[in-house]
Amino acid sequence: MEKCDRTGWGYWWEESCDNIAHCPDLKDETLCSCDMMVPLEYICDGYLDCPDLTDERGCKGCNRDELSCVAREGEEQVCVRPWQLCDGVAQCFDGEDEAFCWRLESTPEDGYVSFRSSGYLQVKREQEWRPVCLDADHNPVPLVTYFCDLVVGDRYNKDVHKVEAVNKSGHVSTTKWARYEDMGVQVEVADSCEGGHVLEITCGEPGCFAGEGRVNIAGPASYYEIQAGMLRRNSWSPFEQSRKVSQILPHPSYTGLSNDVALFLLEAPLHLNRSLSYRWVRPVCLSEALYPKMDQICTVAGWGTLQEGGDTPKKLQELDLPVLSTCLADTHLSDEQVLCAGYPEGKMDACQGDSGGPLMCGK
Repeated sequence: MEKCDRTGWGYWWEESCDNIAHCPDLKDETLCSCDMMVPLEYICDGYLDCPDLTDERGCKGCNRDELSCVAREGEEQVCVRPWQLCDGVAQCFDGEDEAFCWRLESTPEDGYVSFRSSGYLQVKREQEWRPVCLDADHNPVPLVTYFCDLVVGDRYNKDVHKVEAVNKSGHVSTTKWARYEDMGVQVEVADSCEGGHVLEITCGEPGCFAGEGRVNIAGPASYYEIQAGMLRRNSWSPFEQSRKVSQILPHPSYTGLSNDVALFLLEAPLHLNRSLSYRWVRPVCLSEALYPKMDQICTVAGWGTLQEGGDTPKKLQELDLPVLSTCLADTHLSDEQVLCAGYPEGKMDACQGDSGGPLMCGK
């Protein structure tokens, strides 16, 4: 039995890192790597649940720090070694080993992979994150465009960049660097920043409307927290962003059922991003049509139970439903008050816990 610090309590080894505190000082739940904390079924399932990517390393017979992938289409799996990751040469057929090698950071300090759309540009080389160094007269536009295409995708606003002197950016002189060659997106590792400047980028925002379009709202402070980009519980994915809500503006005619809509003001903006073929945090596109068409297929999403009286799922669920021309008579709901969707004979539907979730209809 392991002993807790400063008390006579103890815990068994298998009780460590189980999300339950067995020590008053939380010794049994500290110094736990992320892959020890996520559910076992999340390990090696192809989805990143840890900001250090450890839950998707050491899979399919590879060593703990190696990435498993297919080198050529139709061939067997290969193990990509740590020093081959982010070396500028694709070892995997789909380029997965070169997928998370660029990032923007708000501070020079090292950290985990993140998907910010503004900050100082860093690249991973030789297993370390390195700030990109360049000369004041270099043209970084190709590099800015390349990065914002990776992280944000299609954008309505222009990308903005600033070449800033190292001594004004907070970067320390002992940092290991990546030197920009002023051609394309080529960088080389370096032990110093001879160019004397770093690159700060703000990618243009994606969306359905040109411009930023801010909304001024007023209301009481809220204890709510928004988690954008979260697709399942007990996950610390680098795609996820959390923001506290500072103000809420409910609909003035809200009655508990009718006009159930409100505006939330976040304490800080979200970083609109994407990764590979996934779009994680994006603006909501509003249709010009007031109502969807009859029989149009729309999607509901939520964390509700999978069956009546059942457990709630760990993963966000979604379901396609057809829009009905009129609500069924036994629902006692007026077509003027609600929009009904689903299968008249039953089949699949939303369930307990999905209330308040969206009904999303394509154009």
